[in-house]
Amino acid sequence: MTDFEGLSHGSFDGRGNYHLGIRDWSAFLEVDSQHANLHGLQHAPGLGVLVHTSTQCDDEAKLLLSALRFPFR
Repeated sequence: MTDFEGLSHGSFDGRGNYHLGIRDWSAFLEVDSQHANLHGLQHAPGLGVLVHTSTQCDDEAKLLLSALRFPFR
């Protein structure tokens, strides 16, 4: 993906959890685009991802996810 600029720091919820939305997940080869549930749709639905951490604040969660090499802006 040439236009990827990194993940937003603003997607933390204040309790140490990170929310990520993926609009076009056709780049994931593991997902078969011909799956029966997606048959007949013009556009595939988006995908919501929640990274739940055991921390209680966003600063600790940012530090943890940065250590796990999440590509933040």
